[in-house]
Amino acid sequence: MSQSLDQVKLAGPQSAQNGEVPETLARTVAAKAPLWLKLLAVALVYAALSRLALAWFSVDGVFGVFWPASGLALAVLLVGGPRYAVGVFLGVLLTEAWSGNAGWSSPVFATGNTLEALIGYALLNRGKRFQIDDWSLRAYLRLALHAGVPAVSVSACVGTLTLLWLGRLGANQFWPSLLHWWMGNLLGIVLVTPLVLLWRRWPRLNPWPQRLPEATLVLGVSLLFGQVVFLEWLADSLGLVARQGYWMFFFVTWAAIRLGSHGVVLLLCTVAVQALLGAHNGVGFFANDLVNERSTDLWFYMMSLSLVGMSLSAYLAELQRTADSRRIAAIAFECQEGIVVMDAEGTILRVNQAFTSITGYTQDEAQGQTTALLRSDRHSAAFYEAVRDEARRCGSWQGEMWHRRKNGEDYPDRVTFTAVRDDQGQVTHFVGNFTDATTARLQEQQRLHNESLHRDALVREVHHRIKNSLQGIIGVLRQCAQNYPQTAEPIRQAIGQVQGISVIHGLRGQSNPSSVQLCELTQAIASEVSALWQAPVAVDLPQPWAACTLAESEAVPMALVLNELIHNAVKHGGKAHGDARITLRKAEQADHVLITITNTGQLAPAGQQAKDSQAGLKLVKSLLPRSGTEFDLQQVGHQVVTTLRVTPPVIRLLKDPAL
Repeated sequence: MSQSLDQVKLAGPQSAQNGEVPETLARTVAAKAPLWLKLLAVALVYAALSRLALAWFSVDGVFGVFWPASGLALAVLLVGGPRYAVGVFLGVLLTEAWSGNAGWSSPVFATGNTLEALIGYALLNRGKRFQIDDWSLRAYLRLALHAGVPAVSVSACVGTLTLLWLGRLGANQFWPSLLHWWMGNLLGIVLVTPLVLLWRRWPRLNPWPQRLPEATLVLGVSLLFGQVVFLEWLADSLGLVARQGYWMFFFVTWAAIRLGSHGVVLLLCTVAVQALLGAHNGVGFFANDLVNERSTDLWFYMMSLSLVGMSLSAYLAELQRTADSRRIAAIAFECQEGIVVMDAEGTILRVNQAFTSITGYTQDEAQGQTTALLRSDRHSAAFYEAVRDEARRCGSWQGEMWHRRKNGEDYPDRVTFTAVRDDQGQVTHFVGNFTDATTARLQEQQRLHNESLHRDALVREVHHRIKNSLQGIIGVLRQCAQNYPQTAEPIRQAIGQVQGISVIHGLRGQSNPSSVQLCELTQAIASEVSALWQAPVAVDLPQPWAACTLAESEAVPMALVLNELIHNAVKHGGKAHGDARITLRKAEQADHVLITITNTGQLAPAGQQAKDSQAGLKLVKSLLPRSGTEFDLQQVGHQVVTTLRVTPPVIRLLKDPAL
């Protein structure tokens, strides 16, 4: 993207291995200079170039076929932005004053030339911003045609009409003068604007220590031949052969191939100066062009030379960028992820080495085959077709599927299929990315196994601590009954309640832990919690009811979960309103049971729950089996509704339901 002159970031010293040269002190000073000083510098340089053109490149001191100041003006706006138009305006005023033409016409000329730069800037940045640091053939053609031609027409019309109004032009001179004004400004934009934009950055000649001698040779020899062709150096010894203008096409081509756009634009500006000086002095290849043709031949020569040189250098640069992109893409293609490229019909065109490592199929074995080569019997053909149809319709498909290796082994794959479309939106190719999920699945299984072990350890620890605590309490109560016989009866009742709690938790009194029924456990816990809190807890169990038994390994965890949920329902609203209620119902599947616990209350907003409630929910979620249960807690009106869905393998239906 373009950068303003006062926002240029200094790259600092760079390694010579990267082919870069440290930023100069001049660029450092320019970056830190105030805006008014930069505007003044633009005005002075503009005026100097204008005076140079009037003195050496014009036909009669007014018009010429090369106006470098126009190229400078457009380049300054492209780099610094429209605010630098003030510097261009001041530069024109300074030029007029320098030429002794100060008067009311000076602001008119300044307005025309400033509008030229502003219009060119606007046209180049219309729709898509002009990339001044990414020189390409398209950028050069946009500069010359989309911006140069219409923008130059404005200043040419304003300038020649003003001269006609002042009487400095005759009516018969209007159209030739308009044409030469237009030609001079356009050539200035075609040559000087690329010169400024490109040479803002030092050319990257990789490796520059080896390329620098060649660059010196190209520019030096071309400069020497330019002196011979356009200024008649060594005319007697070299004769007519070396004085032909076509020699410069050879040097421009050489520079385009070896030095890039930086070298070409520098060479072009040098040739333009040499040719114009020769025409001005009446010597060399264009000796009579200034007088006889008013430099028209020279203008067409320079336009042709610049078009060939800049187009060729930009085209070669694009080829190099394309080659670099392909090299990078080739490196990226050989990544650790399997990649397969297919045509629109699913025929394999190319695979990478990772694909071969995963599937066992080489490029020669896979090419020309379809993805049916990888299909596993675990999916139907319709499944694979549905995947491709979704990728075609939605642009991509992601998911996990089973594939088969060359050795016949089925393995899980994490797959992404992406559709590649042309400019008309038609699918031309598919790209598949494969990642062998075998290791990931083993890791996930190990993680679940570790979680299960942790959960079992948690259950055993809770079981052990509660059992020891209850046994200690019972022992203390019995000792009190012995020491105080008059209180033996109420103490016995308390002992019975503690023993009941022990039975509820599945820690004592179960002769056959594998026959714990879910409905009986729920009713027992509700009864004991009701007695403990002296609050009613209603249990709604429809009749007849098909009993469900808990898996032996899940009996204790489920007892702890139910006790925690019912205890919280009574504690947080059920006791105050006396409306704690538990409902057991069969779900849509006969072997699924829904346990719904409701109580009047209000859930605290997220992040504001009390620590005890957070601890209770964490305990519930830790104890819930990883499969066979679904837990939900939500606010419904003034009621807090807790839903626990219990399914196999946590429970097992004893007989067919009668509901």
